[in-house]
Amino acid sequence: MTWKQKGIKHDDKHGQLRLSKGFTLKESRSDFILAEYETRPDVQVENIQQVRAVWNGGEWELHLVCKKEIPIEEAPGDKTAGIDLGISNYLAIDYEDGPSELYPGNTLKEDKHYFR
Repeated sequence: MTWKQKGIKHDDKHGQLRLSKGFTLKESRSDFILAEYETRPDVQVENIQQVRAVWNGGEWELHLVCKKEIPIEEAPGDKTAGIDLGISNYLAIDYEDGPSELYPGNTLKEDKHYFR
């Protein structure tokens, strides 16, 4: 199950998430799921974009998707390359002196599975 930004209220003081049940499943105005979480000390939970409830075979886990900017000191060139970090569709590689290349993500997933 996935909650988008509008269905999530974050209480970072108490380490809690209030997840909406959605308009059609609510019996009252205050009907929601309250979930507590713990993270490593070096991890800060902020700018939550999405929360996913995932069954791992033994228990439910919450996966928090947060937006975080990573500062870049100085880029080595003047060009920009886009990369699909999830390898969902295509992985792009851009060469400085040659043409750009696209690799199908499904073959990369197959290789990852095969070479475990």
